[in-house]
Formats: sequence, structure tokens, C-alpha cells
Amino acid sequence: MKYHTSYRVHPGGRLTGRLRVPGDKSISHRALILGAVAEGDTAIRGFLEGADCLATLRAFRAMGVAIEGPRAGRVTIHRVHLYFMSFISEVRTLLWYRHQYAVL
Repeated sequence: MKYHTSYRVHPGGRLTGRLRVPGDKSISHRALILGAVAEGDTAIRGFLEGADCLATLRAFRAMGVAIEGPRAGRVTIHRVHLYFMSFISEVRTLLWYRHQYAVL
């Protein structure tokens, strides 16, 4: 004997509120990288304070990038000095040449 149960669903009321999703490793890395090469200050909320992301943060600090935090998932990256931008330009050029030779 099979029993069939059916339900009828009607629209409910309006749903409101806030949802905070946990930080994401790849997005936290990208936010640090983009913030480090951006002009002006960058504020990051929802930064994942995992070992990998903290290592990336320390690496940028070691290269001279002024970074506040992390504190409760918040990081502030301050305006980058011109010598760092020059360094990034040189790294980009080296990576381009490396890619060109790897293709050959």
C-alpha cells in the first residue's frame, strides 16, 4: 500500500537580514595582489586569515607594502610607493620573457 502526501506551498512574507559568508582563500589572495598594485588605499573585508593568505600578506609586507591587519577579517593596504611599482613592472617583464622562452 502506497501513501501519497501532497503539500501546497504559498508565498510567505518578505525575508530581510544580513548574511556574512566566510572568507575565501583564492579571493583573499587576489584581493591582496590587486590591492598591492592599486593606486590609493584598498580596504578588504572578509579576508581569510589562513596560513596561505597570511604568508602572502607577509610577502607583500617584506616587499615594502604597508598593510594594516588582519583584524577580524579586515585588511587595509595603503598607497604603494613608486619603487614597488617599478619592482612589479620588472617582475612582469621577467615573467613575460620566461613565458616566451617556455613556448619555444
